[in-house]
Amino acid sequence: MQNKALIVSTMGSQCKILVMRAEACGSCEACNACGAKPSTYVIENTLQAKPGEAVMVEMKDADFFRRVGLLYVLPMLLFVGGIVLTDLAQKPLGMHAEALDLVGGLLGLVLYWAVIRKVDRKEPDTPAMRMLYRTTLEETSSNCCEVQH
Repeated sequence: MQNKALIVSTMGSQCKILVMRAEACGSCEACNACGAKPSTYVIENTLQAKPGEAVMVEMKDADFFRRVGLLYVLPMLLFVGGIVLTDLAQKPLGMHAEALDLVGGLLGLVLYWAVIRKVDRKEPDTPAMRMLYRTTLEETSSNCCEVQH
């Protein structure tokens, strides 16, 4: 996945970039109507770009989908899984307490918290994003929500 980014500042071999998540907008052509805001990241400045310059950055699709899975899919699965397992555990006992199902779901989220903390300790602090090449902010694109300067 590639996006245009604006160099905000540089700090040694790293730089702070501003990226508009183009995928979030698709082709709805209602820019800023949904309140989508650009994201700020600190990445390696492999192009020695200066503040105010625009660069094209890339994140591998596999890294992107892995992070989406960890942040959105896994907690939902553990929450729903906790509810289902609690409900199934109650049936042989002749019980059906929805409050216990909710507790099971919350226990699933506690399990998610433990898993994500372990993963977070292993992951580097820098995003899995890299610079590809310099570009211009004026470069035209079919995407309405590009970084504006």
